[in-house]
Amino acid sequence: MDLSRIGIINLPPLGCLPFEKTLRINVGGECAEEVNEAAVLFNAKLISTIDGLKSKLPGLKIVSLNYYDIVLGAIKDPAKYGILELYSFLILKSSVGQLVLKNFPYNMNPDLI
Repeated sequence: MDLSRIGIINLPPLGCLPFEKTLRINVGGECAEEVNEAAVLFNAKLISTIDGLKSKLPGLKIVSLNYYDIVLGAIKDPAKYGILELYSFLILKSSVGQLVLKNFPYNMNPDLI
């Protein structure tokens, strides 16, 4: 069996993951730009590696998906993707002062699905 087709998905904006946003809850829960910048650098290196493989292996078909821009687009304009509310968190304080966060599922608009 010959390997002739490969699909590669790049990294999403990792600084916008709920975990990263939770770490920044005291500054408004914004995305961690330094983490996003690291993902952008990795994705650029990934593209150059893919281009190198294409030139070394001309029979190989490599398709890459820019997952970073898709996810960032949904974060910046959730309604465009049928998402009514991007993140819903229930924040509680326990008797010992520990912060507990519970992430609820995405609230999808059924009219757009």
